[in-house]
Order: sequence, then structure tokens, then C-alpha cells
Amino acid sequence: MFTPALRILREAWPRARLSALVVREGEREALECNRDLDEVRFVPFLRLGLSEVVRKILALRREKFDLVLLPCPGNRIHYNLLARLTGAPHRAAFRYLQQSRFNLDFLNTLLVSHRDDVHNAEHNLLLVERVTGFRRGEIRAGYPPINLPTTEADREAAARLLTEQGAMAEGWIGLHLSSSRVKEMHRKCWPVEHFVSLAQKLVESHPGLGFLVFCGADDEMESRQFLEKLGDRARLVRQLPVRVVAEAMRRCRAVVTNDSGLLHVAVAVNTPTVTIFGPTNPRRSGAWGGRATVVRRDLSCSPCFYHTSRDLECLAGLDFACLRELSVAEVTAAVEKTLRQGTGFGNSERRRSSEL
Repeated sequence: MFTPALRILREAWPRARLSALVVREGEREALECNRDLDEVRFVPFLRLGLSEVVRKILALRREKFDLVLLPCPGNRIHYNLLARLTGAPHRAAFRYLQQSRFNLDFLNTLLVSHRDDVHNAEHNLLLVERVTGFRRGEIRAGYPPINLPTTEADREAAARLLTEQGAMAEGWIGLHLSSSRVKEMHRKCWPVEHFVSLAQKLVESHPGLGFLVFCGADDEMESRQFLEKLGDRARLVRQLPVRVVAEAMRRCRAVVTNDSGLLHVAVAVNTPTVTIFGPTNPRRSGAWGGRATVVRRDLSCSPCFYHTSRDLECLAGLDFACLRELSVAEVTAAVEKTLRQGTGFGNSERRRSSEL
């Protein structure tokens, strides 16, 4: 969500040294080939003991950074504290709609007000413009695009993966069935049995279609439940590097996913997506550009989720009816329409941009 703004930041300050500090391996994989950055530092703060965390922070202070940017979404007390403890004189972040003061947003020197009707990527672009004084030459949704550069090794790994899975006469649909367990985020996902019914209906009209089920450690249970019902129609693709996942998704006719990080991976490689939304807001965290269709049930109480430290819960007491009652027929119709409109694989313009 920050890579479009990163492109503008590099354009505004071509001689600045830009360092990305990331705390998860997937973040490192997604950014390490990005030419808008000078370096990517992977520090697994979440796994370190207190003494090691202090040592890392002191090392950052000694480098005397001029500016810390906290991208959106990142409404966490830990991020604001870390920014302050680096000793950087300038610290730019967001004033979120919920819990922002509780999370010590005032530790930053510049705050941009977060809005419910603005995409996270656009928020980041606005933050960079405020900091640099630079103005984009073109302002439109989806531009600049998400940047997820891949390498020849990533493309070869994805090609081998699909060769090992065997050929399907009508190609592959990529699926991501769940999400992270952090803050109960897996509860924002369409039920697995609905995904099973979706796949069965698609096979009725497309007998040669197969399904690649992308999963990590957090969603392996749901993925295996799906495979038990679909048999050899489905293949489990588990815990691959993000860039290899991107290249595998590039080779899919479409990707069907919940509101999760892999939605944006599919968008980055221009694969058509169908995205299911419930309590979260597609205007904030939906696809940034790309060929994407959102399917959701428009209840009066949804979307209800804001960027806070609280666990996700159904505030209306309806047990996430926005997802449970979203019909298989609606999602099937969206996927069928996407398949009729054609595949994203082979889009030369996007492919060239991913290799830069």
C-alpha cells in the first residue's frame, strides 16, 4: 500500500537515502527488489526479547535519521513509540478515526487526518505530498500502481510450480480462503463451505478448470478443508515467497480472495480479481487499480471495521451476516463475468513494469 507513494517520494527526493524497516519476512520479500529503495532492513521485533529490541533501537538512533514515515494503515502504539525513539527530528504519520490518541499519535511531528472514504494507498500519497511539498502530475485511482517487482528466478520458480501441478484444460483459478489470525482477522472471510460451493458450480460450467489454493501457516486448516471436498481439482500452494506467489497468480485466469494481502499481490501483476468484503471497507482497503470486482452484502451496519488495536468482532451481534448471507450465486456470477472478460496473463506492459 506504500509502494505508489514510494514512487512519488523517490521522484521528489532523488538523492535521498530511503531505507525500509520491516518486521515480517513477507514484507522483506515484497520490497527487496524495489528500485525506489536504497535498502530494506528486516528486523523481527515481534520475535525479539526486550534487551535485543533496546539494542536495535539504540543502533537506529546512532544513524541519525532525518525523517520517519509511518505508512497507512499502521494505527499501533508500537510504531509511534519506535518512530520517536529513533531520535529522528521529523516524524510523519496519521491521525486515525479510532484510538489514534490512545496509540500516542502526538509523538509524531506531522499528522495527516485519516478518512473513511479514502483508499489507504491514496492516504500514503497524500502523506508524501505533505512531507515533500511535491505534487503528482496525475491524480487518479490506481496511479501510481502497486509496485511488486519480481526476478527471473521468481518467474522460473512459478513456472516449475505450475508444471508440477499438471495442466488444466481451462486453466487455473487462484483462491485465498482466509486471512491472518492477528486481531481475529480470519473472521472477515467468507465461509469455507461457500468457497467449496463456488468451486463446484464453476466446475459444472468449466469442466477443465482447476484451483490453486494459496495459503500460509495461518490459513492452512481452511485450505485443507477445501481440498478434502474438491479432490484433484485443487492444488495446495503453501508458504511460498511473496514474489513467487505473484508470478503464480500472474498465470491464473482469475484470483478469488477475501480482503487480504494476496488481493494486492494479484492486482500488482494485473490478474483479474474477485474480492469478497464484509466488515471491512473496500473504499479503504480494496484493490488499488487493476481489474477487480468487489462482491459484498450491503447491510446497514457494514462496513464496521476501523484501524484499531481491537480484535475484529460483529458489533451488530449478527455473527457476521454480511459474510454468511452473501450468496454463492452472487460470487459465481462475478467470477463467470471475469472469466468471460479474459485473463491477465501475458499483459506485456504490466509484465515489463514488474521486471523493472
